[in-house]
Amino acid sequence: MNTVLPTPETDKAERALLGACLVCADALPKARGVGLSPDDFFGPHHRQIFAAMLAQVADGEQPSLMSTWARMQAKETAHHLKAHGSEAYVSELATQAPVFGFVNLARAVKLAAHDRQLALLRTQQADQNVSEVRHRELAAQIRSLQGERDRLAADADGWPGEPGPPLPFADSVPPPWPELALPPVLAEFVQAVAAYSQVPRSMPALIGLGTLSAAFAGKVVATLPNGHTEALSLYCVVAADVSERKSSTFGQFAKPIDDYQRERKEQLAPLRSEYESERAGLQAEYDQAIQDRKRAKAGSPHHGDACDRAKRLREKLDQLKPPPAWEFVTGDTTAEGLAKLMSRTGGFALLSSPEGGGVFDRMAGHYDREPNLDVFLKSYDGESFGSHRASAEREVAEVQRPALAIVLTTQPATLQKLTERRELEDRGLVARFLFALPTDSQVGNRAPNSPAIPAHVASAYTEAMLRCLRIDRPDVPHRLSLSPDAVTEYERLHWQIEPQLRPSGSLYDLRGWAGKLIGKIVRVAALFHLWEQMIEGNAAPWNVPISDDTFRRAAALVPWLIEHARAAFCLMKQSADTAKARRLLDGLRKERAETFTTRTAQRLVAKNGTKAEAERVLDVLHTHNYVAPLPPERKDSLRWRVHPDEVQRWTDGSHVAA
Repeated sequence: MNTVLPTPETDKAERALLGACLVCADALPKARGVGLSPDDFFGPHHRQIFAAMLAQVADGEQPSLMSTWARMQAKETAHHLKAHGSEAYVSELATQAPVFGFVNLARAVKLAAHDRQLALLRTQQADQNVSEVRHRELAAQIRSLQGERDRLAADADGWPGEPGPPLPFADSVPPPWPELALPPVLAEFVQAVAAYSQVPRSMPALIGLGTLSAAFAGKVVATLPNGHTEALSLYCVVAADVSERKSSTFGQFAKPIDDYQRERKEQLAPLRSEYESERAGLQAEYDQAIQDRKRAKAGSPHHGDACDRAKRLREKLDQLKPPPAWEFVTGDTTAEGLAKLMSRTGGFALLSSPEGGGVFDRMAGHYDREPNLDVFLKSYDGESFGSHRASAEREVAEVQRPALAIVLTTQPATLQKLTERRELEDRGLVARFLFALPTDSQVGNRAPNSPAIPAHVASAYTEAMLRCLRIDRPDVPHRLSLSPDAVTEYERLHWQIEPQLRPSGSLYDLRGWAGKLIGKIVRVAALFHLWEQMIEGNAAPWNVPISDDTFRRAAALVPWLIEHARAAFCLMKQSADTAKARRLLDGLRKERAETFTTRTAQRLVAKNGTKAEAERVLDVLHTHNYVAPLPPERKDSLRWRVHPDEVQRWTDGSHVAA
């Protein structure tokens, strides 16, 4: 039984929609697209007319004034129309039908039906005789129906916020990846991956650069005229929103790394077997010598021989070194775990993960009172490290000349974990990173069938990377120098950057990071040079100095690196409310909450968040046009709608690995 009478607007909308369905072929399909059913009409006579038209469509007929009336007569369902004029009423509907606005009319009818049903459910819920179980069932039905009603209202009313898309949180927009920056083969592969995954080129470019670092770090150092050396470790992180296909892009660079690890396993397996056999034999002899010493009388010749033999065997056991571990890639480890891995591999590792948020958690020491940064800080420059702690689990063997490459992709909000602990910035860990925050997203414009990566391009990249990875790791790194012309380019770059680090300079606010920028460019130039020489077949590329052209191409990345670093530091140091705004957006995405209440926002912002805190965060999102308030229905909790562009991004990424 209906508990809410129709308003004149509701009755008018029902009449107009029914008339349109009788005379316009596309009106009824659009009404059905909104989900309209006969029960959504208030009057029994309107329900009969709409049901008759649906029955005609089911039978393959086109509804019209005459055919619909005939159908109602044949089925004897026209009795409710007698009070309204029977056939004349249907004729009046047809003659007064509008010729456009069918979807809006259908939504108006559906909204009115939702309002009537909600009123009925709330009346039942208010009944004091309703059991507790039934009360919960009614509450659940109300929530579900209210959500449907809100979504429909939002579609019917249009976006209630400011015109235009959401505004970015950052003040500046970092540029896209510069053309002609990367060397051959790597450039073609990066371009092919970007086209295949339909992502900004800067994402595969920085991933590729960091992966290349893993092939040469610890093997070669770049040497400047004054004798200073730069290790070739790079720490790279790409921060992009959900649905940007970070994982799939990341995976394209994994094949040569995986192939090389399998090769190492096959090469090292015999050495491992020989080591285990040798150690087992020495251990057995040592154990026997200990037993002989125990059985022999103290001071006797037998006792002395057993002691000498046990001593020699102990020394051999201590001097016996295991072969290096074959697996050098890790994506989920603590600082101590990473250090132990490097002590087993011979001092090198690749920390690589498409979900870098967990790595940042561990860097920030979320599971320790103080973060252990030595492995990250010293591995960047090849400085030896080790530790002796009370806990055996945290004791790390000394690693000489460590070489670590880091390649991570993550979501922008997780970058803040790098500055949650002052030590990470104060001790220079954050300054060691190269950042990419792509803004030229293709989400919303991606094609269903992207071009496959050409087989010859993928093969050329894999073969070149394997040649680089297979270079033996020497006890002392090879030294790569700059040609005289490259030294000139290096000095020119120095005088371009150094004055900007002064208090009045444009890089003063980034001085911690920018102070290491020249060294980063030297590393990149060295990697470009080594890569190109290996492609040309030079088995000892460190014997050829870096050319001025190669150094200029590396230096051309400076403006790009600066702007992306500036965007990253702006993100890391943004206000707490802005960070919570990003968290709220992420929570809404996970719950697919296109509309929500302030109370929902309070729950998503923080576990024990206050209403005032939620309102501040909503104000940030409202200011940036991510959310807008809907017409209030209850005084205790305002309802909000998420911008359709943001919702579309959720939809685009719902079946894509981020």
